[in-house]
Amino acid sequence: MELIALWRTLIKRWKMVVIITLVATLTAGVLSKFVLPKQYAGVTTLMVVPQGSAGLYSGLVSGQQLTTTYAALATSATILGQVIHQLHLGIPLTTLAGMVKAKPGAILLANDN
Repeated sequence: MELIALWRTLIKRWKMVVIITLVATLTAGVLSKFVLPKQYAGVTTLMVVPQGSAGLYSGLVSGQQLTTTYAALATSATILGQVIHQLHLGIPLTTLAGMVKAKPGAILLANDN
């Protein structure tokens, strides 16, 4: 019996339900488009296994060392300077360096805290 009463109330107030849904959707759209700052994020995972490794363990250790090197290179001033130049970003190197975080296995391009 309660379900029928709920259904009758929804049918009776359908205009209010639609209006509230539309207002909430439009508010969220306007806020995300014009008020909130844009953030982009990307994650990549590298699996590096050098050719000619003597064994599985040494290959994995070498791969881990290479990914650590790649992560350090991704945040180096030389690479970040090239990114700014090629993409015509017009921001200082220190600003981009603060936005790019890298760790072995993943390079994160975001302002996540």
